[in-house]
Amino acid sequence: MIQRRYHNGHGLESGAFVVLSDIFINTAFLLVIMLVAVTLTSSSALKQVQIHDDQLQFERQLKHAFAGQWGKTLRKYDNGNYQRITFAESLFFDPGRWDLKAGSHPLLDRLAPLLREQIRNQKVIKVVVEGHTDQEKMSVQLASQVQDSWGLSALRALAVVRYLQNQSLPGSSLTAVGRGEFSPLDAHRTADAFALNRRIEIILVYAAGQDQSTSVKPGQ
Repeated sequence: MIQRRYHNGHGLESGAFVVLSDIFINTAFLLVIMLVAVTLTSSSALKQVQIHDDQLQFERQLKHAFAGQWGKTLRKYDNGNYQRITFAESLFFDPGRWDLKAGSHPLLDRLAPLLREQIRNQKVIKVVVEGHTDQEKMSVQLASQVQDSWGLSALRALAVVRYLQNQSLPGSSLTAVGRGEFSPLDAHRTADAFALNRRIEIILVYAAGQDQSTSVKPGQ
């Protein structure tokens, strides 16, 4: 390839000057891109550290509020920007029912202010309540009242959401989701597995997360 070279009035090779200028501009452009990338990465890393700290603090609050139930009928696990709290179905509902039993009210009364504080401080942007059932066939009597286990799980999630809203949690930050039997924690067809799968999960979506918490698989 032939490069055209010519002299200006001062005896300098203008072609060489243009090439050096292009190299300088390209190098500066790459440095700017690298600086922006490092800044964004650092900011994201710091945000994740903050979210993790917020989750640990919330877990400590839960353990204090539910000292007798933590790790038994109530437990917690994280998935990045999401934090799930799992409650055994028996804490909230009688078998085949979707109205909250009276014994669940004190539990939700202890939980509500903790969730309200997370939302008020803008640490959490969404609280998703998921209802889960087991894989057992519904009784004839129950099947005459709700279409299927999906419907039952949705009614249960909605009952929890309505109670939390009555405890001054903003409705715009609450979502009710019915999962039916389709997201089991234990796929075995045993009484213990069925009992484990019947549950209510309350999912906190932290501020850096996306509103896709209901797509997070159990245990992840």
